[in-house]
Amino acid sequence: MTGYVAITFDGDELSVTAKELQGLAGQSGLVFIKSLNEAIHTSAIKRVVTPEKAAALRRAKSNHGTLHDGTAVVRRFGLWCNASNPEVAMDVRYYPELAKDTPLLSDDEWRREVLPMPTTQERRQRYDEMCSGTSLALEAADVEVKKLTSGV
Repeated sequence: MTGYVAITFDGDELSVTAKELQGLAGQSGLVFIKSLNEAIHTSAIKRVVTPEKAAALRRAKSNHGTLHDGTAVVRRFGLWCNASNPEVAMDVRYYPELAKDTPLLSDDEWRREVLPMPTTQERRQRYDEMCSGTSLALEAADVEVKKLTSGV
């Protein structure tokens, strides 16, 4: 069972169990890790984190992502630009996630977390709201037409 991720100074990620992590504590020099079937020098390990934290660290270092509306972006020289046209810089007034400099979602994360299709009940509710709003607008337009034609 993999419980932790050991991140090395060159950026490699090694999955280690909680038992192996306890074995690494207080050790120095070359240490054999059974689950990896290899030895690693303890001075090469930068930090040890949970898999969730490792995923968050990877996302924070990413130079590409997806905005809340699905726009793909890339970071060029510290500035977020449209991925399909890197000459176009994204405006932080319209994309607050860029202003906060928070890690952006990957395309897969955006499709999984933001884009899910609404349930049938939610679609029906949206449809009813749209229809009721449209009919109210039409009724108001009818009243205006009647006023204009009757001369009132």
